Amino acid sequence: EWVTLPESSPGANRDDGTLAKGREVVHRSTIVHQGISITVVVIHEANYNGGGGVDHGGLNDLLSFAKSDGHEGVIQENRGRFLIVLSDQVPGRDLASLVSTLDSPPQKLSHRAELLSVCKPLYQIAGNVLDEITHIIDPSQTTTNESEGGEVDEAVEVPLSNRPAIHFVGHSLAGGAAALAANILHGTLPMPNLSKSKGSRQGGGEGTRQGGGGKDRTSAHCIGCPPCVSANVPCPFVTSIVNGDDVVSRMSQASLHSLYDRTRRCMKGGFIGKRLGIMSDAVSLTVSGIGKDKKGDEKLSLPGRVFLVRPRRLGGGSSSIHEVNDGGKESLRAAVLWQLKDILLSRSLWSHHQVEGYIRTLDKVRLKGFSDDS
Repeated sequence: EWVTLPESSPGANRDDGTLAKGREVVHRSTIVHQGISITVVVIHEANYNGGGGVDHGGLNDLLSFAKSDGHEGVIQENRGRFLIVLSDQVPGRDLASLVSTLDSPPQKLSHRAELLSVCKPLYQIAGNVLDEITHIIDPSQTTTNESEGGEVDEAVEVPLSNRPAIHFVGHSLAGGAAALAANILHGTLPMPNLSKSKGSRQGGGEGTRQGGGGKDRTSAHCIGCPPCVSANVPCPFVTSIVNGDDVVSRMSQASLHSLYDRTRRCMKGGFIGKRLGIMSDAVSLTVSGIGKDKKGDEKLSLPGRVFLVRPRRLGGGSSSIHEVNDGGKESLRAAVLWQLKDILLSRSLWSHHQVEGYIRTLDKVRLKGFSDDS
């Protein structure tokens, strides 16, 4: 969902077409950590009455606004939703800045008697984001019952289905931070220690530091995010979208070092040696990709359910979409043919990462059984 922020102060709800009716910008700030600047915008949607967590999105959510308005004879109390939009401001938005950020060893964590790995800089950013906004999106989830005389009888916990849904969105580094923030809020990752790594803030307030407060109602959509969690972190409430040869979605310290070693081997042996080296490198990538998707691997992977969108020049130029980490044949194709675990050198590796590239490719996705007129 794309919005244009109003020029007035955060929290102002102007009905001039800037935001859809029922939406209000309740928070805006900028977090800076190790040279990475992340803009955080929180939008409250009071009329939302769809699902949360793994149930977020789909046809049920498209129909939720109609149901909340009393259509089809259904009248429900709106639960509301907080939409957290993260946007990274990488200096120059150049590839070199992304490489310098992601060329860092994974941070190992022990959580619930299991060893996990995360992308350290993005994990710290996610913690700073939650420290900044948790008091807004997750205040006390209790209500009080009052007697006829106005006296408070007891505190009643608000049912989970009535609590606001929380949804993160982000692209590139911000997409990785969004995925990690959703995992922390859900409770699958612990809250990082921010005492020594707390970034500077602009326009923010005082936050809280609780993880797991958004369990079963938190979700995230990540566009072109880098590998940021180990494969043994279960997060079906996160959806990752990869556009074709997007280099950032394949970039980690392990894949960067692998690329360096492959390049050094290919540079030896003169012109003929280089040509042979390139061919042997392609074969070795195909073979090695088969065993790189094991559960519990310390290497970083893309979070949640991963969908690869393949742009096509033939067949009318339509795009195909594949879920590539469900353990089926698409996972094998992703490892062997599309090499999602290694950096694939192509002419499109950078253009496929741009937001405009994602828009063009997704706009051409054609679902089976649906025509353009349906």
